Amino acid sequence: MFREMRKSMFFAAALALGLSFAATSCSDDEKGSEYTQIANLDYSAENADNRGKYMVQVTQRLRKDASDLYDDWNTSYNGGRSYATLFKNHGSEGNTFGKYSECIQQLIEGCWDIANEVGTAKIGDPYDLYVSGQQERALYAVESWYSWHSREDYRNNIYSIRNAYYGSRNGEISEKSLSKALATANPTLDTKVKAAIQKAAEKIWAIPSPSRNNIVSTEAREATRACTELADILKTELIPAATALSEAVLKPVVENYVDIVVLPTYADLKQGNSELYDAVVAFQKAPSQTTMDACAKAWLNAREPWEPVRHSCSVR
Repeated sequence: MFREMRKSMFFAAALALGLSFAATSCSDDEKGSEYTQIANLDYSAENADNRGKYMVQVTQRLRKDASDLYDDWNTSYNGGRSYATLFKNHGSEGNTFGKYSECIQQLIEGCWDIANEVGTAKIGDPYDLYVSGQQERALYAVESWYSWHSREDYRNNIYSIRNAYYGSRNGEISEKSLSKALATANPTLDTKVKAAIQKAAEKIWAIPSPSRNNIVSTEAREATRACTELADILKTELIPAATALSEAVLKPVVENYVDIVVLPTYADLKQGNSELYDAVVAFQKAPSQTTMDACAKAWLNAREPWEPVRHSCSVR
């Protein structure tokens, strides 16, 4: 439900705030492109006013969307029960979920969607465009190329799968995680899932930086394959094995995921976007390269909690 909203709001902000990172972000073969010339505009007195007005509008929307997202999960959605309540409590009238296994299935389907998207779209689409002769379109299809943080974004997407499976935000395996629950019933599959998550993250990080200059590299193709392998394991093996676990086993897994992963992350997202808005307002009031740099830093801080939790907790 929130997936497209999230994509659009962060993409818009990337356009506004990513510009400040672009001063040195073009290789020799990209110089002269109309798009690259526009992208490489650094702060100047001439563009400060318009940039500031646009950034305020974008970050104001971001702040509201992040706040609404947290409130929908924590407090109430459209005046009804919160998504956290719907996710953790079943059987009542109007509840989206009748069983904890249904929550787990959606959670894993969200993880599959992430792995598939990273491999086939985020890494795969630029590759397909490039080899088809559309080099400039391939360049602009790379996520976060303004700020050169593509690899971080891709790896953080994989970490969102890890967080969902481990039931934590720091890479540790919670005693109430899906990993622990599965390990009791099927330790071989648990090991396989963990290895696939780790491999995908490592292969992504092995892509030479910046990603935009290595669209068709061997490492990029290996990362795509690793993401595809992970997606296949999640869909064909983990879903049937996890949803076969008892409701008693899955109940604490679902509750832990909501309370330890989702709600704290969205609270951080809300706080980060509030601070981002404040930084942008400060830039508009006193435009300079220093206040522009502060906006860029605030943008990265606001985005940081977003990628490691995105999609996998969306309620349909």
